Amino acid sequence: MAKKFTWKRCLASLLLVTALACAGCAGDPDQQALEATIAAAQSAAEEGQMGEVMAIVADDFAGQGGSYDRLLLRRMLLGVRLRHSDVGVSRASTEIEVDQGFATVKMKLLITGGSGGVLPEAGRLMNLETRWRVEGGEWRLTAAQWDSLGGI
Repeated sequence: MAKKFTWKRCLASLLLVTALACAGCAGDPDQQALEATIAAAQSAAEEGQMGEVMAIVADDFAGQGGSYDRLLLRRMLLGVRLRHSDVGVSRASTEIEVDQGFATVKMKLLITGGSGGVLPEAGRLMNLETRWRVEGGEWRLTAAQWDSLGGI
């Protein structure tokens, strides 16, 4: 005898499938900590809190194959903030690989800038690949390579 369809049964089945799918969502604590660090840096960058952004950058940071050190990165980020009072950072995709205290993160970002208007005045789609390591229990950005995919 076939069971009669009910919304109650459908909802119970959906909840069971969701619970089973999320059982594997607990994830690696290192990866979760790194994701939280990245999210905090993204928020700080949008709010213009460069001290908080730079707090995650390792002293031996190397960007663009060694063309940027920690100081030059800070100057570049401050320059962006001086040019645009409103900065937005949206992640289109994020891939994270964690291995014993080291990580590689690949992101596609949309970075927008403006001066307080409704619409941004400038925008750029970027590929960003970063390298991270754990120092004193905290994730630190050690290297970055970025390239523009185009802008407005």
